[in-house]
Amino acid sequence: MKLLVENFKNFLSEDEDDPKMPQEVAKLLDDNGYHVDQYLGGGKYGSVYQVEVKESGRRMAVKVVDGAAAGGGSVKREVNNYMWVMDNKEGLPKDVSKHLPDVYSADIVGDYGVIAMELLDPD
Repeated sequence: MKLLVENFKNFLSEDEDDPKMPQEVAKLLDDNGYHVDQYLGGGKYGSVYQVEVKESGRRMAVKVVDGAAAGGGSVKREVNNYMWVMDNKEGLPKDVSKHLPDVYSADIVGDYGVIAMELLDPD
């Protein structure tokens, strides 16, 4: 049974490898006040990192969408989607909003989408 559960977890995970963070992304996060603690996961167009806000020490997740891989339209769409969640989560029914993260900011910085959100517990 354990093997079945582990295989299912691997199936659900988009990418569990801890890739080397591109220097440009490391600089982008550092310049925007984040210290990167660890890589959490990623997909075709971007990566999610656990970060600590340098000024406050608050831990959160930051999703970085790579414009070179995703294309400018995809970055804008992803940022707009998270902005919608940020602006509308409170007005959604509880049974819907409980499935969405708290989003703190969603911006386009250079060629990247940078989305800061609550750090969720693993399933």
